[in-house]
Amino acid sequence: MEMLPLRHMPGSMGVIDIGNFAQTVQWGDLATFVSFETRISYRSRDPTLNSNTLSDARIIDFAEKYDNVEAYEDPDSEEYAELQIVAAALNATLWDPEYTMIGENINILSKVFSESKAYGVTWQIWAANTALGPAVKANFFTLADLVEDPDQADQVRDFTDLLKGSSFFRRYVAATLQLIPWNRDGHPGFAHEK
Repeated sequence: MEMLPLRHMPGSMGVIDIGNFAQTVQWGDLATFVSFETRISYRSRDPTLNSNTLSDARIIDFAEKYDNVEAYEDPDSEEYAELQIVAAALNATLWDPEYTMIGENINILSKVFSESKAYGVTWQIWAANTALGPAVKANFFTLADLVEDPDQADQVRDFTDLLKGSSFFRRYVAATLQLIPWNRDGHPGFAHEK
């Protein structure tokens, strides 16, 4: 399967109805593989229509209001307190069981994996066509700490100082510090199903 982020929305090329397809492959007593599409059949409309955390209005408003990036990590600062509120709201969306990527396919997955375990199969593997792990960003403003050469570290600091003027990079750092996944199109956007 390929990653083809499709959306049902005005102006799209009609309704796509592919039904449900799931495939199970048994590899002796070593592994059971299950695969099904996660793009169309049961997928919720939200939160994936705004699948990039950095384009969420809450994080944009935060980055526009607070430009002191160093204060994002200071527990005594107003910036830190506000970032906690924004992060909690964003993460609540990710953990909302109303949104689903796999829907009723969870029943297929549970049944096949339970039977596989009962037969003594060593591995149960779900071959998903979307990212399963978190896609957490790097904190650009601490990169200089990782550079051993002092001159190069200074160059990195100069570069990151320029970035501090950018709302986009302030959003990026704020989301990074709170471990908010940037791409909610994969399973990080449907955290309750993980």
